[in-house]
Amino acid sequence: MAMLGAIVAIERETKAAPQDIQRLATLLAELTGRALVVGRMQCERAKGVMDVVPADSELEAVAAAMQLAGDDHALVAAADLAHPSQELMRYLLHIRAGHEAVVPLRPDGSWQPLCALYHGRCAPRAQSLIA
Repeated sequence: MAMLGAIVAIERETKAAPQDIQRLATLLAELTGRALVVGRMQCERAKGVMDVVPADSELEAVAAAMQLAGDDHALVAAADLAHPSQELMRYLLHIRAGHEAVVPLRPDGSWQPLCALYHGRCAPRAQSLIA
């Protein structure tokens, strides 16, 4: 398998505008070669743009993206991520070698797991955390 970009869309009605989802899909596809939606969003906004993989929680969505990435990485981004930074995403990709996860810190010091990079090797551990 190859690297992929995954839009995490758990809410049935995301706050993201259709053009924002399209812009994020385009960015992820440019950076990784392919993009898909993982979640349960009403996918009218994604139809004809990318595949949709069902998931009921953010962890399930990230785990599914990891599994689909196989022996490569998944670049995940929340559907309602306000103005995703192309520079940040490029940086995550640039420093990924030798890392199973590259998760940025927010300005307040907390992790931002829904704009991060995960290797497919992490999928079994993530799956084990899903109750």
